[in-house]
Amino acid sequence: MINDSDIKNKLFEYYGLVYYFQPTHKEHADEEWIKLVSELSEFIYDNYQEPETVFAGCKFHFEPVMMSAYLRIAKGLEDNLYLLQSEKVKAFLIEQLKDKKWLSGHANFLRPLIMMNDRNLINDIAKNMPHLWEANFANTFLMEAVAKMKIPGFRKEMEQFLNSGAKILVRKAETYLKERRQVQACITFGYSVFFRQPIAPIRLPESAAPPQLKKCRLLFEPFLSFLKSSLHIQRHTGQGRLKPAKATPIPAPRRTSLPLRQSRQPHQQH
Repeated sequence: MINDSDIKNKLFEYYGLVYYFQPTHKEHADEEWIKLVSELSEFIYDNYQEPETVFAGCKFHFEPVMMSAYLRIAKGLEDNLYLLQSEKVKAFLIEQLKDKKWLSGHANFLRPLIMMNDRNLINDIAKNMPHLWEANFANTFLMEAVAKMKIPGFRKEMEQFLNSGAKILVRKAETYLKERRQVQACITFGYSVFFRQPIAPIRLPESAAPPQLKKCRLLFEPFLSFLKSSLHIQRHTGQGRLKPAKATPIPAPRRTSLPLRQSRQPHQQH
């Protein structure tokens, strides 16, 4: 089926249409783009169902073929960025991500959503679609987006890339995990100092602990000193309550009479 020239010719025809996308009617450009990408994806899925023998992590040949299509789709979007502002395009892409049949081909639909640069959207996708973390290609895109946008809460997902063998992915995962530890350490330090309550310490490498604690002190000490000067923490059983500090009258400055400077008398000659 792969050697069928008619299928190949039709595939490259689709490639050209998405790469040089030009809508017939600008007001319906989003609908035309959705129809084109949908037809291309279904065409690849239906005609390349052979088992994949070259790309590791792919079960069927349609998965790497869809990755090849992604490059054309992304180029067409770069020339028509207004499509990324369409709610119809966003809804179509999200709906395709929910369909688990695409496997690694999810990257085709995930990458345009990442191009929208919507942090809340990527956070929702990463939390609510765990199958994307298991899909080859797509999990790489998702990991890079989460790391770049510094979205918290994905420590376990990032740890799986530490042994991926790809130096770029390993470096990004290490950077993400290190930054999350630093943020958590600062939060822990500020909470324990402000409320004066013991909490479980965070385990950090001994070599990394001193500079992190120094950063925490520099970050929190001005803020805490201000709060302590304006608030009084009254501790009760089980919880603390904040009360306004009693106003302390400021003594009026003392007025002291300074001796007038004596003017020099001119020396009288006798």
